[in-house]
Parts: sequence; structure tokens; C-alpha cells
Amino acid sequence: MRTISLILLILCIPLIFAGCDHRNGVMYHPKEMEVIVSAETTVPGGALVKSKSRSKSRSKAHDDTIYVSLRDSTNRVFGLRAMLEKKLADSGKRITANPSEASCIIQVQILSAQKVDPEQARTAMRARYGGELPPEGNGAAMIMADIIFAPRVVPAASSNKQLLANTSARSVKERCMLRIGVLAPGAGRLDTSLGSMSEKLAEAIGDTFNSTY
Repeated sequence: MRTISLILLILCIPLIFAGCDHRNGVMYHPKEMEVIVSAETTVPGGALVKSKSRSKSRSKAHDDTIYVSLRDSTNRVFGLRAMLEKKLADSGKRITANPSEASCIIQVQILSAQKVDPEQARTAMRARYGGELPPEGNGAAMIMADIIFAPRVVPAASSNKQLLANTSARSVKERCMLRIGVLAPGAGRLDTSLGSMSEKLAEAIGDTFNSTY
């Protein structure tokens, strides 16, 4: 009888620890995460402009056609592009796989997905596009990305076909350069938090884009 009880206890130990890992992944729901957005906008030539000065002269035919480009320097974040495209599509944007059709290109580069010291992470997230990255640490999990919104000037045309054919006349009107980070203070294992953190990052990018354009 003792032998049977001991065997059952040994078999249950991995399940107990697996359950703890699962709870670590579920407990950090996106609503409990911090999102920090730092942004600046430049026009060709590098001059800074205020968000309210953006022109509304683009052709309405392709105002809402978006191309999303994503690079993951960490090789740890999966499915973010699809999440972001769904977020944009749900808000009425048309997603294209051809950048020449887009009235705006969104470029996302995942820079960091790691455990960090919360204060060092917050400092790095406020550093704006191209700033330094935080070192690995303890106390929080973080995903951070540098992002460019690049709306393009689209010439007026009498039809969509003419508009798409005239891609040489398109040019980037301005660049909105952002750093967006998602921080989960107190997160357990990184791998059990990345899914919900990726969803939160996609939501933050989509909401920032929709509020800007």
C-alpha cells in the first residue's frame, strides 16, 4: 500500500509543477499589463512635426489600405503580424500583401522579449525609437518593439486601376516613429506570458495607428 502511495505521489509531482507554470501564463491577463508608447513624427528631410499638422489630402480610394512588415530579432514572438492585421481589419482597414498597393506601411521590429528589471525596462521604453535596450534582469517580463507608420502620398485618379498602376508617384509623406513596450511586472516564466503579451502589443500598435490616422 505504501509502495502504491509513493508511486502516485511521484506521478503527481510533475502535474503539480505543470499546473503552476500554466497559472503563470494565464494570470497575467493583458488588462494587468503596462503599455508604454513613445513617439515622434518626421517629414522627409527629418523635420519634426506635430500630429495635428498632418495633411488629409490623400486619395480616399486607398486611405485604408495597409501593408504590415514585421521582423523579430528575438525569434521568440509568434503570430504578432496576424494579430495586428486582424486588429486593423476589424477596425475597417484593408490589409494587402503587396506593399505597392498600400497607402500606409507599418513596419514592426521586435527588439526584446525577455525578463527584465521593471524600472530599467520602463526607462528603455521611454527612450523612443532607436534607443538603448534594457539588460536582462528579474521582476518582470517584457516585449518591446520599434515601429514606423509610413503614410504615402497617393495621387488622385479616376479609378483604382489607374491608382495602382501609378506606384512610381507614391512617396512617403511622413514617418511616425514609435517605441511600444508591454511590461508584465511579477511575471513568472517568460514563455508562459508571451502569448498574452503579444496580443496586448498587437492591440497597442493597432490602437495607436487608428488614433493617429
